[in-house]
Amino acid sequence: LLSVCTLNGHLELLVVDRTAWEIRSRGRIKMHKGSCRESRFFPAGQHVVSGGADGHAVVSDLEGGKVCKKTAGGKLNCLHVMGEQQFATGDDSGVVKVWDVRQKQPSYLFEEHDEFVTG
Repeated sequence: LLSVCTLNGHLELLVVDRTAWEIRSRGRIKMHKGSCRESRFFPAGQHVVSGGADGHAVVSDLEGGKVCKKTAGGKLNCLHVMGEQQFATGDDSGVVKVWDVRQKQPSYLFEEHDEFVTG
């Protein structure tokens, strides 16, 4: 399974058949109001998190049901999944936040960078 971010805020889910050299669509999920900039699967493969220019990180199950939305603040540039419940975001203002999907606020906040954070 492959996720592709789009400029109109969608996350395209694609199934790649490497033996037949075919790619077919598994669906499209509207995740963001602005562009979708980054996406990552959680280890078990049941959920995906995306970060967008709208300043949100959105966790969704693969059927399109949003599990949670975190307001990260700045436009998100990168994501890193750290387990089944945790992920980190980096944004245009140089802030790195570590999130737990079970909590409303970030678990950790790092403001060590003077410029934007990229993957």
